[in-house]
Amino acid sequence: MATRSPYALSLLAAVLAVGPLAAGDTRDHKAGNALAMRTNESLDGNDDRSGAGPDGLPLARKPRCVPGELLVQFRIGATAQNKLEAMLPIKGRSVEAIRLADARLASMASGVPLANVRGDLERVSLPDGITSDEAIRVLKMHPDVEFAQPNWIYHSLATPNDPRYAAGNLWGLYGPATSPSNAYGLNALAAWNAGFIGSRNVYVAVIDEGAQWNHPDLIDNFWTNPFEIAGDGIDNDSNGFIDDIHGWDFGNNDNSVYDGPASGTTSTDKHGTHVSGTIGATGNNGIGSVGVCWQVSIISAKFLLAGGGTGADMIRALDYITDLKTRHGLDIVATNNSYGGDPFGQAELDAITRSAQANILYIAAAGNDSANNDSSPHYPSNYDTTTGAGYNNVIAVAAITSGGSLASYSDYGATTVHLGAPGSSISSTIPANSYGSLDGTSMATPHVTGAAALIAAATGKRGNALRQAILDNVKPLSSLNGRTTTGGRLDLSFLGSTATAPTITSQPANATVNAGATATFNVSVSGTAPFTYQWRKNSANITGATAASYTTPATTSADSGATFSVVVTNSVGSATSANATLTVNAATAPTITTQPASQSVTAGATATFTVGASGTAPFTYQWRKNGTAISGATAASYTTPATTLADSGSTFSAVVSNSVGSATSGNATLTVTSAPPSTTFTEVESNNTIATANAVASTFIAIKGTHSATGNPDFFALALSPGQKLTINMTGPTGVDWDLALKNSAGTNLASSTGGTATENLSYTNTGAAAMTVYANVYVYSGTSATPYNLALGYVTPPPSVTFNEAEANNSIAAANATPDNATKIVGYIGTTTDNDYYAVNVGAGKKLTVAMTGPAGSTYDYDLYFYNAAGTQLASGTGATTTENVSWTNGTTATTVYVAVKRYKGNSTTTPYNLNITR
Repeated sequence: MATRSPYALSLLAAVLAVGPLAAGDTRDHKAGNALAMRTNESLDGNDDRSGAGPDGLPLARKPRCVPGELLVQFRIGATAQNKLEAMLPIKGRSVEAIRLADARLASMASGVPLANVRGDLERVSLPDGITSDEAIRVLKMHPDVEFAQPNWIYHSLATPNDPRYAAGNLWGLYGPATSPSNAYGLNALAAWNAGFIGSRNVYVAVIDEGAQWNHPDLIDNFWTNPFEIAGDGIDNDSNGFIDDIHGWDFGNNDNSVYDGPASGTTSTDKHGTHVSGTIGATGNNGIGSVGVCWQVSIISAKFLLAGGGTGADMIRALDYITDLKTRHGLDIVATNNSYGGDPFGQAELDAITRSAQANILYIAAAGNDSANNDSSPHYPSNYDTTTGAGYNNVIAVAAITSGGSLASYSDYGATTVHLGAPGSSISSTIPANSYGSLDGTSMATPHVTGAAALIAAATGKRGNALRQAILDNVKPLSSLNGRTTTGGRLDLSFLGSTATAPTITSQPANATVNAGATATFNVSVSGTAPFTYQWRKNSANITGATAASYTTPATTSADSGATFSVVVTNSVGSATSANATLTVNAATAPTITTQPASQSVTAGATATFTVGASGTAPFTYQWRKNGTAISGATAASYTTPATTLADSGSTFSAVVSNSVGSATSGNATLTVTSAPPSTTFTEVESNNTIATANAVASTFIAIKGTHSATGNPDFFALALSPGQKLTINMTGPTGVDWDLALKNSAGTNLASSTGGTATENLSYTNTGAAAMTVYANVYVYSGTSATPYNLALGYVTPPPSVTFNEAEANNSIAAANATPDNATKIVGYIGTTTDNDYYAVNVGAGKKLTVAMTGPAGSTYDYDLYFYNAAGTQLASGTGATTTENVSWTNGTTATTVYVAVKRYKGNSTTTPYNLNITR
């Protein structure tokens, strides 16, 4: 029996999942660049969105792609047979190799992250009857396919303006002091007057529609390929393109980068010609318009046609430009990319990353949807090459108006759009040797591209350094604050300023402090004042830290290792200091070294409790009575007010805190006894029965009586409150045997002492819920004496019984109920089959914790009881087959918190609680 490969089995499953591959498909199937699509809707026909966000702006673009086509990225080493095997189930056919993984690619890969070294990228045609989604699902299962994606369609991001915008309005190049002037132009005149007009040894590429390269205002600044011989029909420079004299048309696959007429009105290649003029219409030639850069070499990489352009052609165009730099050494500093409207595409990002690795900036229009690109991504402006190239070569450009506002159509994004530039009513070159005005982020983008060429020629900066020179010198603009990463607009005045940019002359120094202290960092600068300062912690701006010095708040151990730097800015530029590192000597949390001691006082006296702690000072203290903070009790010692009998049994503890943490002492118990009376109660005779018993007030702690005759028992009535314990110690004359008993009102013995002497001792506790009267009975066993006997009375009032009711959502140690220190009883419920309840119980040093549990009765219930420490280690447990458990654990020398857990073994009830009786 034949076996199937794992891929074949996976493929079979995929086919079964998507249904018959030959099912009918009614879409309009077209291949190549035959794009049937409207392109000039509203401000931009490419970026339709649907839905609306909270600000009323649209949220989701409707992506468009070439019907029946995919871009398939094969892995390195995939053979022709592997490719056929991958495409056979979808009946796909390779119609174009977009990029081949040849030996030259392997040599270029030295030092390049492996994620950016790809195999062959091919454009694949699909037959009728299978959708792109189905084909992608099947292709992804083949081991030689790295990814597959639709062949997305791009469109320019501008539309022709209406006639009211006057031709020749070059406000975008003006500055506040130029004539004519505009406060929101990029102030190119400042750079020109300083002698910075660009260089034809600096190159930029316009990846767009074609451009009229022989326009009178463009011909001097358009590239002519020195490596090709025009008209010989030979690929002289061996780049795969024959006679690419001024660039290449990737949409029509020919060397004609301009397809418009020599005269007359036309929309053909209008967009690309307009963009080119904004970048580099020749300056100071006495005719027409002028670009940002008077001298520059513009290369046309045309891929947008009347219906748009495909991702495949965009990738080929960008790789063409990258190849011109890497193989021929052309100093290409940037590409202008005034198009957009597709979803994320890995193949496109790979191509942009390859350009970033060649130190070519990718300057992109942010989009014309009035939308937030942070929440509704716009591509290609939202791409980021940091992962593949080590920096992001993308600059996303929003459009501003001549009044300084964000253009109504412009996209924005606090984290995805980098700056604004003039984009409304922009006059520039158009086909047939003419001039016209357009609006859009397409028009804002070439201002930045032209600026990149001008700055590159003036400063020698390339790649990321060039990108930072553009972004670091923006002018703040309120309409862009919070809507771009820089909050500013393009400005070139720094190139022409006589002022000098800041230079750091004294770097912030590293600092070492103890936890709880502050640290101060300082910087010194030279340059032209005034300066502004912005301190940063771990590269994030610190609110309000805008002086030459910065002092931290009180430090903690978590601050150790943090870095502090400052950006110093003036009218010319900015400088960023080196990082200073903060070291915080680790503080130690408090440890209780001396526990508060239990106290016994008589009513009316005060009691003093003291705690000792080690760790990093200073400490703060908070004393608690029965688990509740005592107002004003914030010293290492606490003295109570004058005590009463009601205070007896109260517990006192202290929370000691510092900058690191806190520690809670164990509980100290206060016992308050009755104050001794001024006289002893003396028996009044005729007290021989319960009915005639002497009533002895609780303020007396001694009774004196005589037993001079046989048959003369004495009775004394004593009151006991609920829970109160009574002890009686009797001493009498020697040679007489007297006995002692304690009875209730019915005469029933509650306790007795019947030794063979006149010395007897007994005790009894009122366990009921109500006060009661007990009767002490002294009677003769043998002998009589006129010498009195003495009864010493002792009363002990127990701590009050405090019930804590479970707060649900306490199913773990981290969420344990914080149980008050005076709680003697907990009431809770196991309400569901997954319910476990945890309680945090403080246990003092050397104290024994005992918890007795009773729960719902009956064989259908079985709850277990556990003790854990904070780390989840089990300390003790009770796991009998009922809901009655009794668990004890004795603490060591340091107060701690024990987590008492009630867990269900079987049965649960939302109506019958369990009870935990706590002793500690």
